[in-house]
Amino acid sequence: PDTPDAFDLRDPKVFWHEESKRWVMFLGGGFYRVYSSANLLKWTLESESLFFEEYPDIFQTEVE
Repeated sequence: PDTPDAFDLRDPKVFWHEESKRWVMFLGGGFYRVYSSANLLKWTLESESLFFEEYPDIFQTEVE
């Protein structure tokens, strides 16, 4: 399928992104998707990968 079924999306990783003052959520179980929210109720799709991904993980790291 071109897009995953909504029930396939799982394993959310949600965190507060201080720089943008927004909540960010990563979802796997289909296309890897990134959402953002100001209030944890209304979410906006920010990005979607072109490959299927299971169990996403994300972390912040310093870059020199």
